[in-house]
Amino acid sequence: LRFGLLWMVFLGAVLVSWDDRHLRMDLVSSALKGRALLLVRALTVAVFLGLTLYIAYYSLTPVSLYARTGQVSQIAEIPMAIPHAIIPVSMALMFLAVAIRIRGYLRGTLGHEDAGNDEPPAGETADNQQDGGPNRADDR
Repeated sequence: LRFGLLWMVFLGAVLVSWDDRHLRMDLVSSALKGRALLLVRALTVAVFLGLTLYIAYYSLTPVSLYARTGQVSQIAEIPMAIPHAIIPVSMALMFLAVAIRIRGYLRGTLGHEDAGNDEPPAGETADNQQDGGPNRADDR
């Protein structure tokens, strides 16, 4: 159960990276415009990419050690290389997710599929967007 949870968390992090849904502290970046904003975004993406590569590389050492020694879990006798392999795998997948979508990260359009579109989503009117619900006759 613990190993399954570990895999779900790390694979979930890959999906969060792909969808650009990470938690942010954007107090500074929300006040920036133009080149300054682009620079902050580029720096953020570069740090993210660097950290994923760093973690992926250095997490290979324990995985290869577990594989070489044949260490298994005490109860289920699962090779310990399997649960620990999710760390380099997920970091590599997060790197790929960000690298593939880097243009959108830098433009600031990821996570904002309707960015630049002032029209309300289908089925909603502009005045109903503020209260967050669809405009249905039975809600009136």
